[in-house]
Amino acid sequence: MVSGFPRRRADRLAQRPDDYVDVPYFSAPLNPFDPELQHELQHDEILWPEGEKDVQSLSKLGLPAFTFGGVGDGLPDGIAHYLKDRRLVILADNDQPGREHADKKAGIAKRAGAASIKVVHFPELPEKGDVSDFINARGTIERLHERIDATPLWLPLVSDAPLEATKPALLPTKDEQSSARLVIRCAAEIEPEKIDWLWPGRIARGKHTCIAGEPGTGKSQLSTAIIAAITTGGLWPCGEGKAPLGNVILLSAEDGAADTIVPRLDAAGADRNRVYVVSAVHNPDGSRRTLHLQNDLDLLERRIGKIGDVALVVIDPISSYLGKTDSHKNSEVRGVLEPLSEMAERTRVAILSVTHFSKSGANNTTKALHRFIGSIAFTGAPRAAFAVIDDVEHDGRRLFLHAKINFGPPAQGLAFRLEQCLVGDGIVASRIVWDTAPVAITANEALAADAAGIETRTAKTEAMEFLQAVLADEPVPASEIGRMAREHGLTTKVVRSARETLGVTIERNGFGPGSKSFWSLRRGAP
Repeated sequence: MVSGFPRRRADRLAQRPDDYVDVPYFSAPLNPFDPELQHELQHDEILWPEGEKDVQSLSKLGLPAFTFGGVGDGLPDGIAHYLKDRRLVILADNDQPGREHADKKAGIAKRAGAASIKVVHFPELPEKGDVSDFINARGTIERLHERIDATPLWLPLVSDAPLEATKPALLPTKDEQSSARLVIRCAAEIEPEKIDWLWPGRIARGKHTCIAGEPGTGKSQLSTAIIAAITTGGLWPCGEGKAPLGNVILLSAEDGAADTIVPRLDAAGADRNRVYVVSAVHNPDGSRRTLHLQNDLDLLERRIGKIGDVALVVIDPISSYLGKTDSHKNSEVRGVLEPLSEMAERTRVAILSVTHFSKSGANNTTKALHRFIGSIAFTGAPRAAFAVIDDVEHDGRRLFLHAKINFGPPAQGLAFRLEQCLVGDGIVASRIVWDTAPVAITANEALAADAAGIETRTAKTEAMEFLQAVLADEPVPASEIGRMAREHGLTTKVVRSARETLGVTIERNGFGPGSKSFWSLRRGAP
């Protein structure tokens, strides 16, 4: 957390003394390098914006800040040792030169021995905007603290590290210095981090999670239940903990905001003050169009920064936001989803995408991951994937089951039902009602059971149509029906089930060995 200076010394340091620090172009109303403050600032972050105006803006908030004119390729004489073992926060201007200059400053600070470095960006600001603009746009000290806390530590490319500390095999060649090169870091320089869960075992900050299922199985209501938990800090089902409180951005291409999305949010108990629904992109010429993840990702990232405290972005369905991308080409889909995952990691926001299953006939498999529609990249790019499947053993119950996870153990299976509730004057919406106990079935097992149920239902329908045709005019001997059924590939079991459903009557014409059983349709049979 960024902290200001002790009040008792702020007044004394408010005016710049003649012997402030003998460094050209140094400017800081509060001197973070005063020898008497070294101990007290040992664990504080020191801000390094671009210009003197920014230093003045930060000083008014009581934050330690400094700047230099003309950093060039190094620090002026006499200042490098002041940065050693310090925690620096570099505040970048919002344009390409500003971002490049911030990275250069970070490399210089690293070589000076800074204990840690963060480079904070402000993508929501206009071009060339800086931290002063952020503050003037109602950027409170709390929001600046949150932005800094959410920013990961800056780590250098190998070429930014001191030559004596760089492995010779990784140094760029002369040709590489003037052309494209790998973004590469030594693993020893990367600090391990624990997973920051929104929903333990399912949805994590900085990661992409995908949900798929057949149409009408409640995928959108499920995402609404997740939104409700996050916007209210609610409890997850089956004792899986409590959701952290945060804001949510929702991209929904298939449901109307006023007649479907908002009623569902109300039915789920969400805090609508924390939900932001993206409807379109407004072009400079006044026209509107659908957001395309391929071209408009920067717009989404800026809005995430402007809203602040965004924990989750829901994209339902993700296929509607791919633009001209061919959803069946792996390379094209990855070209869209990988930058989305990188943005999630950069902003520490969880991405939840919703998609459909492919048709059973087009992809005859009971492997859950193979049923996700389109390219395999839809399940390859996300770090976790879950399937929503009808429970064939319990009418009206749906299963929420793990299909893949790359950063933790598989989550337990959950079950839910959809219920209708009144949320306003004549306004009815559906919501999720979770079962109180988890389920043991896997996604592959549930799909196999569902496929078997579909096959059984299809065979029974065929058998009913067969009996209706055969018995349409007159009773038929049972032996003849059995022969014709076998010719049609119908089993005795499925014919019996069809007979019971249709209410077929069975009569015998006499008694003894020569008698026969006849089947006939009762009047008004379905």
